[in-house]
Amino acid sequence: MYRYLWDGDVILHEWDYAETDRPNTVVTETGEVTLDRPEPVENLITWVYDSAGYVPTAKIVGNRHYSIISDYIGRPVQAYDDKGNVVWQADYDIYGNLRNIHGSRQFIPFRQLGQYEDEETGLYYNRFRYYDPRIGNYISQDPIRLAGGMSLYAYVHNTNRWIDLLGLSGMPKGGWNYGNMPKLEGYQLHHVIPKSMPEHPTIKAAGFDVNKPSNLIYLPIEDGIHSTRSIHNGWNKAHVNYNADIKQKLNDLVKFGNADRWGRQQYLDAIESLREETRLGLRKGEIKCY
Repeated sequence: MYRYLWDGDVILHEWDYAETDRPNTVVTETGEVTLDRPEPVENLITWVYDSAGYVPTAKIVGNRHYSIISDYIGRPVQAYDDKGNVVWQADYDIYGNLRNIHGSRQFIPFRQLGQYEDEETGLYYNRFRYYDPRIGNYISQDPIRLAGGMSLYAYVHNTNRWIDLLGLSGMPKGGWNYGNMPKLEGYQLHHVIPKSMPEHPTIKAAGFDVNKPSNLIYLPIEDGIHSTRSIHNGWNKAHVNYNADIKQKLNDLVKFGNADRWGRQQYLDAIESLREETRLGLRKGEIKCY
C-alpha cells in the first residue's frame, strides 16, 4: 500500500506498508465509519519546500534529515545527509530524464518542476496528466484542449521562438510593466498590490511601483486552465473584498510605521513581504479574487 498526504498542490508526507497490514473499515454501533486499528506509518517521509512554490528543499525520514539542492529551474540535482555527504546526485537530458545518477534513483522522486516520478511506469505525474520523459510529451491529451495550444500532447511551447539569435530583440524602453507585458490566452494579468492604491500612504512612503513585474501575476480566467492558481475574471464582489483586505493591511502597516518611525526601506520591506505572501496565496488558490 502506497499512501500520500497532500498539502494543497504538493506532497507533504508519503509512506507504504504491506497489504496484510492494511486496516479494515468498520462501522460502529452508532453508525460511525472508522478503522479497526491504526494505519502503519513507521517509514513516514516528510518533504519540505521553499516558501514560494514547488521546489523541494529537504527530506525527513525519522531522525534523518537530507538537504536537497536544485538547479535554476527548480529540478533537484543533489541531496546531502546531515553530515554533508552526497547521497544522491543526477543531471537531466533535454526531455527531463535523469542521467549520471549517483545513489538510488527514487531517493529523490521529484523531476522537472511539479513532476513526481512513478517508479513502476517511469512516467512523471504532473497533476492532471502523466509525462513521458523518453519522448518529451504527455501520454494523454490536454484537458483544456486547444486552449492550451495546437499540440494536445506537448509539454511546453516551442522555446526556439523565444531565442534572440542576433541579440537585437531588446526589452521595452523603460523595462517591462503592466502596460507592455505580453498577453497569455486564458489568463488575465493581476496586480498583487492593487493598481488603484498608488497614492496610499504606505505605498508612497515606500516608493513602491504597483506596475512593476514582480507585483503582477497571470491568473486563469476559469477552472481547468491551471491546477492551483486563483481565478481572475474582471471586477466582481470577490475582487472588491480582495482589494479591501489589501487596503486594510496597508492601513495597518502605516500605523506600525508611524508608531515606530519607519524609514523608506522599512516600509518597502514590509510591502514586499505582503506582496510575496499574497502572491503565494494566489498561486496556491488560497486567496480568492473571483
